[in-house]
Amino acid sequence: MEVEPFGPDMIQLRLNEIRYRVRVGDYRIVFRPGPRPREVTVTRIGHRATVYEGLEREAGA
Repeated sequence: MEVEPFGPDMIQLRLNEIRYRVRVGDYRIVFRPGPRPREVTVTRIGHRATVYEGLEREAGA
């Protein structure tokens, strides 16, 4: 992600707030774009089975 945060494995999540996810094996990194190019704010890192729990509520959906 340091070199290219918006690479080919990045997918936009369907939430009211713009967030993306990247797969790393069985884990997911959930992030939103930062104020500057190539800058992101990581909001969650976790196992794919649990990382999305409560995400809609957290994003104000």
